[in-house]
Amino acid sequence: MRTTKTSWSRRQLPVYGDNIEILKEAIAYSHNEILFAKYDGVPFQSTEASDYIGRVNRKYKKVTGSDKEFYSTLMRKSYSSDQYAENVNPATVKKMMGHKYESTSLNWYATASDESVKQAMKNRKFKSENG
Repeated sequence: MRTTKTSWSRRQLPVYGDNIEILKEAIAYSHNEILFAKYDGVPFQSTEASDYIGRVNRKYKKVTGSDKEFYSTLMRKSYSSDQYAENVNPATVKKMMGHKYESTSLNWYATASDESVKQAMKNRKFKSENG
């Protein structure tokens, strides 16, 4: 077994719904070719995958002229933010993200979407002058 960054990094999470079919397809495909592996079959290190995503992002921006950013942590940020937006218990998000502290999940990964900010401003209640 490979070592992880921290003891909190190792975890088992259940899979439900549409994700089951996606996982089955990925496993079936991996019988022919290993997913997320180098040409010699050795799995990518996270830094190698992050570097690759960064190179793809730079090429995409150059070819399309887009100013949008895509990086590996963006996937974790999106996942964490989606969970908080769905009012998932912070302790649950912490465990799913593999963090030691809830504050890591919240402070580093959870971000508010533009839509949630608009909704909060729309629903804001003002105090009356007398109250």
